This record gives sequence, C-alpha cells and structure tokens, in this order.
Amino acid sequence: AVNDYTKVINLKPTAKVYHNRGSSYAQLKDYESAIKDFTKALELSDIESETYYLRGFSYESIDQKEKSVADYEKACKLNYTTACNALKGIKPQDPKKDNVSIGIN
Repeated sequence: AVNDYTKVINLKPTAKVYHNRGSSYAQLKDYESAIKDFTKALELSDIESETYYLRGFSYESIDQKEKSVADYEKACKLNYTTACNALKGIKPQDPKKDNVSIGIN
C-alpha cells in the first residue's frame, strides 16, 4: 500500500493520501515515516481529527509523550472520542472533572 500511495503522491499530493500513507506506515510500525506523512497531511489540511490522533499514537509509540499528548488534545478538541480516551490513559485526570468519587470522607 505504501508504494501505491507514493505513486499517487507523486501525481497529486493531497492531505488524504498523505494521511493514508501515514496510516500504512503506522501499521508497519514505521512511526518516524508515519509522523512525517501525518505532519504533511496536517500542513495541507489542519482540521483532520483522526490525523492528529494517529500522529499522537505514533509519537506515543516512540516515547515522545509531550508531542503525543498535544496531538491527542487537538484531536479531542475536534471531538475525536478515541483521542479523548487515549488522553485518559496517559495524562493524569482531575477527579472532580470526571465526577469520580475517590473515597475521601
């Protein structure tokens, strides 16, 4: 799939094609290449919540937590629920914000 997307990029580069190739790279666990393609996709169209999420996932996969959190937050603000859930897993939450009882009397 990566080679096919590369051919398309050479003919007509679009945010969607960069996003798709980045997704293919991420599936192959080539996170550095995925990040480059997701970044290019966002340069062409910065309103892609899934692209922010997938770039965040790629950053998280190579232990770049701060960049990962920043992208997850952007995707969450664009109502991408999966990103909001990912944030809960890597970022401390305020118990008052989630209405969670922590058992303090």
